[in-house]
Amino acid sequence: MVNKDYIFNAKFNAFTGKNGIGKTNMLDAIFYLCTGKSYFNSNDVQLIHNEDPYFLLKASFIKDSLPGDEILCALVRGRKKVIKKNNIPYERIVDHYGEYPAIMIAPNDLELLMGGSEERRKWMDATIAMYDRQYLYHLMRYDKALQQRNAELKNMFQENRNNKEVLEIYNQILIPLAQAIFEKRKEFIAEFIPVFLALYKEISGKEEPVGISYVSQLQDHPMAYLLENKFRQDLIMQRTSNGTHKDDLDFSIFSNPIKKYGSQGQQKSFIFSLKLAQYKYSISKVAVAPILLLDDVCERLDESRLRNLMRILAQQEFGQIFISDTSSERILNTIPFEGEKVNIFELSEH
Repeated sequence: MVNKDYIFNAKFNAFTGKNGIGKTNMLDAIFYLCTGKSYFNSNDVQLIHNEDPYFLLKASFIKDSLPGDEILCALVRGRKKVIKKNNIPYERIVDHYGEYPAIMIAPNDLELLMGGSEERRKWMDATIAMYDRQYLYHLMRYDKALQQRNAELKNMFQENRNNKEVLEIYNQILIPLAQAIFEKRKEFIAEFIPVFLALYKEISGKEEPVGISYVSQLQDHPMAYLLENKFRQDLIMQRTSNGTHKDDLDFSIFSNPIKKYGSQGQQKSFIFSLKLAQYKYSISKVAVAPILLLDDVCERLDESRLRNLMRILAQQEFGQIFISDTSSERILNTIPFEGEKVNIFELSEH
C-alpha cells in the first residue's frame, strides 16, 4: 500500500522523473480530488493499485492562506465510491463537480481534433457544467429520458407495434431539455471563440485563420419537429437519431478541417489554445481560479511554442499549476517564475 503526503506551492509545482514512475498518476489524483473522477480512466476500480483492497485520496484546499475544505475520495472494491467534504459525504457525487474546478492538458487531448463528436461534446459539456450546475442536471435528465426513449423504440420494433403514447411521454421530457441545452451551448461558443482566437495567436506566434463553429440539428428545426418527423427512421434504427446528443464542434484552419489540413505544430497549438481558453473563460464564471494540470507538455511542443506557453502561464490570472516532465533542469530553465514560486518533486521508485 502506497502512502505519501505532499505540500504544494500556491503557484507552480512540477513532478519530475523517468517515464513510468507515476507523474501522470499524481496529476490524475489531483484531478480526481477536484472533480470526483479520473481524467484518463472511466473505470474507478482500475485505479486501485494491483491487489490493494481500496484507494483513498485526501486533500486540504486552502484559499488566501486560510484553512479551507478537506476533500476525501475513496473506493473499496465491491462498494460504491465515496466523496466527503469536511467529513460529510455527498448525497450525490455529481454535486461535487464544479466545487473545485480543474483543467487537464494531456497527450490524449488530440482526440478532441481526431476523434468523434462525442469527445467534443464531452469537452463542451464539462466546461459549461463547471460553472452551471443547472446545465449539468439538464444533461443528466436528458440522457436518462433518451435512454428510456431508445429502450421503448427497441421494444416497439421487436414487438412490431406502432403505439406512440409511451414515446410521447419521453418526447415531452426531451423537448424543453434539448432547447435549454442548445441555447446554453450556443451562448458558450459565442463567448468562448474570442478568448480562443487570442490565445492561438499568442501560442503559435502566427496570424493563421482558425475557427470553431457549433453544429446542431436544432439550428434548422426545433426538437419537437425532429422527434415527430424522424419517428419512422428512429423506429427502424431503434434509437433516437436526432437531438442535442448529436451536436458537434467544427475545428478549422484556413476554412478546412484542422484534423486533415493542419500540421502537427498547428494541431498542437490549437489544442493548447483550446484548453487554456477553457481555463481563461472559466475564470470569469467560477468562484475560484481552476487548478491547471499539464501532463508531459515540454516534450510535445517545440521551444518557441513552449516558451510562449510558459509566458502565458506566468500571468497573474493563472492560479495553482501542476506540470509533469522527465527533466527538472528543463523545468527550471523554461518556467518564467521566481524560485520561491516553484516546487519540484522528483519521483523515484522508492
